[in-house]
Amino acid sequence: MNIFISSFIIIILLSILYNLTKKNIETFASNNDYYKNKVVIITGSTNGIGLSLAKTFSKTNCKLVIHGRDETRVKNTVALLNKSNKNILGIVADLSDESNFDAVIQKTIEKFNKIDILINNIINRSGSNKIIKKEYKDWKMEMNVNINSIFYLTKKVVENMRYNK
Repeated sequence: MNIFISSFIIIILLSILYNLTKKNIETFASNNDYYKNKVVIITGSTNGIGLSLAKTFSKTNCKLVIHGRDETRVKNTVALLNKSNKNILGIVADLSDESNFDAVIQKTIEKFNKIDILINNIINRSGSNKIIKKEYKDWKMEMNVNINSIFYLTKKVVENMRYNK
């Protein structure tokens, strides 16, 4: 149960942080070229906080990677953001499956040759919230998305950042 509470608290903190900094990011983006050649990956960026972050970052003219597990939503998000930024890559990958972790990193490197910023904005709650009723497959999915994907993506991004110039 502690993992669920921790995940919930992290989401609340991210939401507060986002709301506090959104105006500052938008102001900074419009007055500065800092993000112009930066490659930014935002996981879970087809709705909610992730989509809001993607909209904000798209205004900075960074090279932006949109991620989601639903192909239609990824395509729609890319189309929406292409109005303000043409350097957008959409990646469809279900991060509950460990075999898809590398796809996000590899496709980003293939397209943009580097990664500068990773925003792990993904969470999955599946099945019952009651431990007695929760199925193992649901637990495993939650751990793969909420813990393993964040660890693995962060590790791979840091490894790739060593080669940034």
